[in-house]
Amino acid sequence: MDTNAIVRDAAGAQRAWENLGIAGRLRVLQQAGEALANQREALYAGLAADGLSRILAEYYGGWIMHQGEARLLEQQARWLVRRVDDSGGGGELLVRRADGLVLLVVPANSPTINGSALFSILLAGNGVIVRAPGNDRGLRFIVEQILHPALASAGISPALVPVITSKSRAFLGRFAPHPEVRTIVFFGNAESGRAVAAAGMMRGKKVIVELEGGDHMIVWKDGDLDRAVASARHAFDFSTQPCIVPKHIHVHHAVFDDLIDRFLATLPKLRTIEADGGGGLLGRVMRPAGYLAALAEAQELGQLLAGGFRMTAAGEPDDSGNYIAPTVVAFEADACIGKRLRCFEEEISFPLIPVVRFSGSDDAVAEAMVALIRESPFGLRTSLWTSSAAVMARFVADIPDVGLFIINDDHAQAPAFASPWGGPKRSGGPYGESNLFGERTSHLQAIGGNRLTGDQLAAITSALGCLPPETAS
Repeated sequence: MDTNAIVRDAAGAQRAWENLGIAGRLRVLQQAGEALANQREALYAGLAADGLSRILAEYYGGWIMHQGEARLLEQQARWLVRRVDDSGGGGELLVRRADGLVLLVVPANSPTINGSALFSILLAGNGVIVRAPGNDRGLRFIVEQILHPALASAGISPALVPVITSKSRAFLGRFAPHPEVRTIVFFGNAESGRAVAAAGMMRGKKVIVELEGGDHMIVWKDGDLDRAVASARHAFDFSTQPCIVPKHIHVHHAVFDDLIDRFLATLPKLRTIEADGGGGLLGRVMRPAGYLAALAEAQELGQLLAGGFRMTAAGEPDDSGNYIAPTVVAFEADACIGKRLRCFEEEISFPLIPVVRFSGSDDAVAEAMVALIRESPFGLRTSLWTSSAAVMARFVADIPDVGLFIINDDHAQAPAFASPWGGPKRSGGPYGESNLFGERTSHLQAIGGNRLTGDQLAAITSALGCLPPETAS
């Protein structure tokens, strides 16, 4: 592998791509998004190679295709340039300028899903050198069969987005030191992310980390239980390994028993992907020791309601099985707050879901729920089920440290316009926030001067190749 040649060619293509302007890049990526939707069966096949069943491939495949939807890309394009008017009709421009070359390091267990961040990163005008794991099919399909043809239609070399099969450490060791590389986007665990961030800082690189998730779902006494349970069921997707599924469920005492009954009723329908390639949800658990340690600790303070054992692909108990039965442990809130339990302090990457009962007055319940969530070392998502505007307002006001706050909707969704990625704390590090990758892999430039007129600003905008701020087409 000639690292210098790959970087040189990507840098050359990046300059041509950036010069195409936001409007031109938008058209290319919308074309790619349309092609992806038209080839969804190939996308599902790539997700199957990642280990997903058909039902999971369709759900998370829809999540991926959304990143290339015309409406979403158009809105993101609008956010790349803003005009601030003064009273005389002139003003200033705020423009997001591409960082240049970006390294994208996706995780081995979900390369295709997280590789869909490419749409946003490319829209900003970047070139992207992508690391793929050895068993990847889906990410390479998106790049080589979807993005490369769309780029070619605009005269842009596929060298803009090369895919390199490599271990993450070797990939970063080879490409990160190169002076043309400006930014690193890294998906992984918190320990690895801290090391990558520290090394990047030493080299003067911008590092954006997408790390661990330990999300919380709140069910208030007036919440829609049918829809809340349907959302909670995603907790067991791929044996709870996706970062963005709910991993802790906090329930008002008035509906706790009803929610538990409904939630437990969904468990007998859950099968392993190996046994049911169409509708299975449970994947292999690579490190069952973490599950057993968390379960033993949880049982000291909570009540085991379901699961609690390793099993075969067919669902038979087996102490050496590669699968774990969907496990639900009920806690009283007092047993959790301030206790630093493994199932709250460590990322749950196995199917063990704590369901916590909060008792007392409504005010006491809300206060305790907020206290437990604010203790969390994770900041990816929180979801809330309630019909009360006052309850919504209270929780939103009191829980600021999450990247995405979802109200009365699917916890694991890809939002219409907001980013499905990002958050503070251990989820994204000290610079973590809701990650619009087109913004995070670009830098803000302000353009202004004494009494610039509207016509002058429009001419500058055109010269920059940007969309006029008033439109995205």
